[in-house]
Amino acid sequence: MMDFKLNWTENRDPCDECSYSHCIADTPFGRFLLTWKVWKTDISYPLGFDETPWGDIFYGNWDTIEEAKAEAESVLSVKASALMDQLNKEAE
Repeated sequence: MMDFKLNWTENRDPCDECSYSHCIADTPFGRFLLTWKVWKTDISYPLGFDETPWGDIFYGNWDTIEEAKAEAESVLSVKASALMDQLNKEAE
C-alpha cells in the first residue's frame, strides 16, 4: 500500500473561508479540510472533514486533531493504492 504524509497548515481560527477552527492539507487529488468547534470545552470535541479530495464529508470520534490527521493519511493511502491497482489492471 502507498504511504502518504500530508503537509497540514497550522491550526487556523474561524474566518471568511471557514466558520470553524480548521486546518488544511492539499493533495494532488484535492484537499482535506479538517474542522472543529473551538468553543466546545469537552476534550472529545467533534472533529470532522468538511471537505475531502473525493467529496466525502465525515466525522469521527478521534480524541485529538493529530489522530484525525492520521486517519486522513490512512484513507488517502487506501484510496490511492486502490486507484493504482485499478490502473495497473487496465494497463495489462
